[in-house]
Amino acid sequence: MIFLIAIVLLFNYFVRATVKNLQNDLTPTSHQSGHAITPVQESIPPVTRPERARIRIIQQPTPEEIRESQRKADEAMKVLEATTPEV
Repeated sequence: MIFLIAIVLLFNYFVRATVKNLQNDLTPTSHQSGHAITPVQESIPPVTRPERARIRIIQQPTPEEIRESQRKADEAMKVLEATTPEV
């Protein structure tokens, strides 16, 4: 039981030390020249987006287009039937 308590206490100590170090690393400090460190987000120039690609809108075919497509498919099937041997 004492062993588990010791592990928990050591873990707690290391977590607190790590969090404290991270907080110190994240707080702005000044360089030797006296200039404050700017956060990374402010020092990165904004990225300009390239022109968006045009989105092609797909429309449903009209009944006339469907009939024409079916007619072409029927013609193609007739040509294939005439040139394809029976299996």
